[in-house]
This record gives sequence, structure tokens and C-alpha cells, in this order.
Amino acid sequence: MKEQMLSTWASIATPSAVAVIAGACNAPSIQTEDVVTVSACTSGSCTGVADGESPLTVKTCLSTAVDNPKTDLQTKLTTTRGRWLGAAADTPSTLLVPFGSERCISRELVSPLEAGTATVGSEVAGYRAEFSVEFLPVPLASLEITPQPAFLDGNAATMVVLNVAARAATGKATNGTSIVATVVDRSPPGAAVTLYPSSALLDDKQTASFSLTVAAGTKSVSIKVDTRPPSSMPVSETITLTVADSSTTGDAGS
Repeated sequence: MKEQMLSTWASIATPSAVAVIAGACNAPSIQTEDVVTVSACTSGSCTGVADGESPLTVKTCLSTAVDNPKTDLQTKLTTTRGRWLGAAADTPSTLLVPFGSERCISRELVSPLEAGTATVGSEVAGYRAEFSVEFLPVPLASLEITPQPAFLDGNAATMVVLNVAARAATGKATNGTSIVATVVDRSPPGAAVTLYPSSALLDDKQTASFSLTVAAGTKSVSIKVDTRPPSSMPVSETITLTVADSSTTGDAGS
């Protein structure tokens, strides 16, 4: 067992340090905390925001037991969610980082767009330390509704496309955020109004589209749009479409 320990330390530290560690270590095996630690949060639970942009600083350190570490020693940083800043495009979840002359190094973990728990690890000479970080849905700041066309035709049926854009407080809205659209008012009260679909997931451009069909003779219709989970802070907006008057359309002469 002692020979195995010496072999392990020899891959990490200089020969002089190996002798010191081997003489002082009477444990039956080397523990991960004897080699490396990794963390991102100083206390309590570790959380981030799943907006696809916000960075989380991850710090990994060699244990004080690793005296005189080799200058070519490196760590392999891994994550099950998000991507390492500076990692190769084809391996965004893995990053090899040399310690050089430093005992501690820090790297940025860019948050994912998917909410959930990530396991972040640092592996040195086969010893792996890890911690968990919970990426929470990003709060939404506002919704922007754009109707095309912007007015109803009072003399004929009108087909309107409602484009809804979501604006997150930071970065982008968390994947899985949906928009729900509801007809909340119409004039006259019995006017035939069809809205499809009733809900839609935000696409890659952070938008959702709805088709509105309004019967001839309808003077106005109001549509309310709301966000649904995973957003932790839902927002809503209401838009009212009306028949264009002569001053708006320019049909009336002076």
C-alpha cells in the first residue's frame, strides 16, 4: 500500500516532497481531499441562473499536503451542464488547465439554458473532487407583442399574426419557457374570434407566434399573454386590436 501511495504522490509532487508526504501519511489510502479541492460558492447552497450567458467562477486548489507540486501538473475540469470559457467547441464541458506555479486556479463556467443541477468536477492524477450547482430559471423582465396587421378590418374578417418576444432579466430565457395567449375581451361581446395555438414554447430567437382570426364587424379584441414555468418570475402583457379610424389610415380626405 505504501508503494502505491508513493507512486501516486510521485505523479503529483517532486521527489523531495514525496518523501515528506510518505513519512507523514499513515492513512491506509490517499483521500481526494489530500490532493485537490474545487468550489464556487463560499457558503450554503450553490446556485446560478440558467440564462446561457452568466459566468460562475470555479476555483480548484491543490491540497496543502501536496508540497512542491510538479510544474507540469494539470487538472481536468468537467461539468454536466453549461460550458467552460475557453474550452474547445467540440468539448465544451471539459477543460484541461495547468497549475504551473500556482496552487489555486480559477476558470469561468458559463451557465446553460437548461434549468437543473450540474455536477462540477476537478480531477488531478486520478483523484476527483466535485460539487453541485443548481441553475435556476432566469426571471423574465418583459414581453413585447407585435401584431401584423396592427388594425382590424371592420368590414371583413381579419387574420392577424401575433409575434411575442420575451426579454430576460439577464441573457436569454431558460429553455422550456412557454407563452400562453388568451382572448379576454371582444366587442361586440358575441363576435367570433379564434386564437391558435393557446400556448407555444419560445424558439431559439426567444419568440412565439400566434394566429388570430377575427370575424367581420368586430370592433375590438383584447389578447392577454402570460409566461409559464420554468420562469420563476412570470410576466404578462395585454394588447387590444381595434378597427383603424380614418385619421390612422388616411382614408378620409380633408
